[in-house]
Amino acid sequence: MLQLKSVSPWVTAIYRRMLTCQDCWINVGKKQTHIFFFFDGDSHGKRIGCLRNHMGSRLISILLARGHRVRVLARQNSLGRVPDGAIPVVGDALEAESVAAALRSGDTVVHLVGTPHPNPSKAKEFEQIDLVSIRASVAAAKRVGIAQLVYVSVAQPAPIMRAYLAVRAAGERMIQEAGLTATVLRPWYVLGPGTGGR
Repeated sequence: MLQLKSVSPWVTAIYRRMLTCQDCWINVGKKQTHIFFFFDGDSHGKRIGCLRNHMGSRLISILLARGHRVRVLARQNSLGRVPDGAIPVVGDALEAESVAAALRSGDTVVHLVGTPHPNPSKAKEFEQIDLVSIRASVAAAKRVGIAQLVYVSVAQPAPIMRAYLAVRAAGERMIQEAGLTATVLRPWYVLGPGTGGR
């Protein structure tokens, strides 16, 4: 089952809605294991980010407070950035084998990997990071048999950031074609503490 969530552009603190709106999450009411792709370093010479200062860290804190067991996939040089209370797992989000080794059957996987500060000049990075990471995650998730995948995409259609939109749309197609149970979020903007927004 693929569930799409579009969010209006006038919502200024989109990640807050993602964290509180019950219909945005499937099975999160149960105390499951969650894995977050939580990067702040280099992978194969590519700078990787995952909304660490706002979505990732905020979401991890809330899930820990609700009693969930949170595991965080991070490269060796980023382990010190994993929030207290979460369990760090060394891995590489660009490698399917590495992701599969970190996953467990029945996990809920929240994919937050992407190019830092996306803009139209970063089309190559979108292909090398955003697309490669979701491809690796989908392949690993299908192999291991996770419970669900939560994927942050982008509002579609849109007149700008065409390369970014194309890569995120391709990620959605991969998820659907793999037959994974998934929730795909399509925000226009992600604003709030840590983003320069309020």
